[in-house]
Amino acid sequence: MAKYTSGPWNIEGSVADSGDRIAHITISPPDNPNADCVAEEYNGCKHVAHCMGPDREANAILIALAPKMFEALKAARDKIFDGLCAQGEEDPITLQLLVTLDDIIETVDGK
Repeated sequence: MAKYTSGPWNIEGSVADSGDRIAHITISPPDNPNADCVAEEYNGCKHVAHCMGPDREANAILIALAPKMFEALKAARDKIFDGLCAQGEEDPITLQLLVTLDDIIETVDGK
């Protein structure tokens, strides 16, 4: 099984209204400024990712599974919260985990 490029990844984007390109987002690891994945939109046709480099297959699988992983993350966050409430105790490690999960969820949801 291929191994994906470990994160965190840099995400940079630009919007160009000239020509056919509408949006261009580059996703790359911090130690490699060359694009590993590119997400683009041409004339309203969204191209989620074009992955390059030796880890391209695993990176593409990771990107393709991101929506499913995000839904699982939200469900896990809710279960952790419910369990914490049921215990009636405030575990600092679990509270920090919830803060981290909430930050991720809010970032992805654009809040």
